Parts: sequence; C-alpha cells; structure tokens
Amino acid sequence: MKLLYAEDDETSAFIVKKCLESAGFEVVPAVDGEEAVHFCLKEQFDLILLDIKMPKLDGLAAAKVIRKDPAFTENSDTPIVAVTAYAMEDMKQKIENEGVVDALLIKPVDIREMHKTIVETIVSKKDLAIQKLKARVDELEKEVSYLKGQIGTE
Repeated sequence: MKLLYAEDDETSAFIVKKCLESAGFEVVPAVDGEEAVHFCLKEQFDLILLDIKMPKLDGLAAAKVIRKDPAFTENSDTPIVAVTAYAMEDMKQKIENEGVVDALLIKPVDIREMHKTIVETIVSKKDLAIQKLKARVDELEKEVSYLKGQIGTE
C-alpha cells in the first residue's frame, strides 16, 4: 500500500516513515502541504497522512484542495488522516467540522495506533465505496428491467 506522509519536522518524518516501511507500507514523504498537493496531482495513494501545522500550506488546507479541486480526481476519495500535536478540544472540533479528513491521530503518535488507524480507515473507505457500487448496480439492474419491460423482452 502506498501512503503519502506530509510532515515538516524531519525527525518525526524519518521515524514514522521507517516504522511504516517496516510494516510493509510504501511511503512517499512530503515536507509540507504544498508538496503533498503536488504529489497528489501526479500519483495515486491508498492513504494520505497530513500533519496539520506545516509551512506554506497546512494539512487542513491541503486536504480541502485534494478533496474539492476537480484536478485531484485520482485522490479525491483517498482516505486522509490528520496528524496533530494540538489535542485541544477546539482543534479537534475544527478538524472534524472541516469534513475533509477521515481520521485524526494525536502526537506523539503510538506507531501501533497509527498502523491500526491506517488499516481501519482504508478498510472503512473501501467498504463505503463497495456499498456505493452495489447501490449503483441495483439502480442499473432496475433500469434494465424497466427498459426490457418497455420493449417487451421481459
């Protein structure tokens, strides 16, 4: 699985990248939100991890661009996990209210918790996509049945 990890703190980025790689993930590092957005234009990811407080473009702003800009169709449904050291209730509420991230991790991040959150978020997002596809298939089957009835082949 290919992850994008945007983190401006070099030490944190190095440690988390190595831990995720040792768990079998391919990790593409970005130094800020601007670089993360740039990578999302060029590559497809299974999950995006964004630090909230970064220079140039913070994690929430990057997530908004990835989710809402039509240029990002390849990653617009990609699960996004926000990572922050600011565990204050108002910050958590702000992140939740933005509606552009699927999960939140608080620093210092326990690697086991990060791994669990990544897997659960990917599975949840894929389950939702499968449910949407099944609903669309049901709609199409009803439409086909209706059309067959209209032309008398049913």
